[in-house]
Amino acid sequence: MPSPFRNQQRSMQLLASILFCLVGGSAWAGFVTIDPGALTTIYSQSSFDGTPVQVRVNPTVTLNAPGLTTINTEAQLDALFNLGGAGPTIDVFFVDAINECGGDLSPQTIGCGEEPGNKLAVESAFAANTGNAAAPGPGSILIGHEVGHNLGLDHVVSSPNLMNPTLGTNFTLTSNQVSTILHSSLVQTDNGQRFISITPFAVVPEPATMLFALAGALWLLQRARRQPPA
Repeated sequence: MPSPFRNQQRSMQLLASILFCLVGGSAWAGFVTIDPGALTTIYSQSSFDGTPVQVRVNPTVTLNAPGLTTINTEAQLDALFNLGGAGPTIDVFFVDAINECGGDLSPQTIGCGEEPGNKLAVESAFAANTGNAAAPGPGSILIGHEVGHNLGLDHVVSSPNLMNPTLGTNFTLTSNQVSTILHSSLVQTDNGQRFISITPFAVVPEPATMLFALAGALWLLQRARRQPPA
């Protein structure tokens, strides 16, 4: 005779199967991780010489954009960026994959930002490794790099720097780069505190469908728990 525990176990397996079907083809869609403390560390390092820039993150906006979770063309990237707003807030779009940036096809791309502008896109899986304020991780360095493009910074190849074309662990900014940053219209001031405002966008295929399916799975789980053992 099946036990109540076994009935519950079966219902949990059913729930897991449904969730797997929901996320299996788009494992990172809508997955947003961003650490304002780590980004503030990058934009408040010693080269800012007493003029630190705080990074403030607004609530996440969910976008139902089933054709834009993977970016393969410039047209898709333009369509994605058009879903955001105007500056001075920077829009950060979290997607599954970016295979094109600036007209160049590159499957190794993990981020793409306007230069200058207020839009950027990053791969959710890579951005998830945010680190913290004491030690910004690769995900925060990636977002910091693309924000740097928004603020008007070019790539730097001559020395370890936040703007190196190949991402590393270094997030150094020179005094000349800091000067460019502080002159950007995206850097705002609040009672003497300079800050950058960021709005994260979770790009998902069909959030309503996913939520209804999850609600149905939870209902089945509750129903199975209430049934007496056979």
